[in-house]
Amino acid sequence: MRKIVLILVVLLGAALVYYYFNPGLGQHLPDFVRNNLPITAETTAYKWRDSDGNWQISEQPPAKAIPFETITVPHDTNVMPSQPVSGQK
Repeated sequence: MRKIVLILVVLLGAALVYYYFNPGLGQHLPDFVRNNLPITAETTAYKWRDSDGNWQISEQPPAKAIPFETITVPHDTNVMPSQPVSGQK
């Protein structure tokens, strides 16, 4: 059993050394991983303006009388707002 663990550790170490000395390999790895992962799920969100004119986004649609927009967001999308540019509100 110890020989198998030793062989696996040596092989892992050799793979890491090979990866370290071949930086071009790292450029293709994310594409390989992304192209071979299962299709990610999506989240549906609803966007509308409230009575004060502020935008609201929720996983639940608003009351029936309020018009809304349906947004579908893949799970691998960054939905965090960016920092405002100086001089903008």
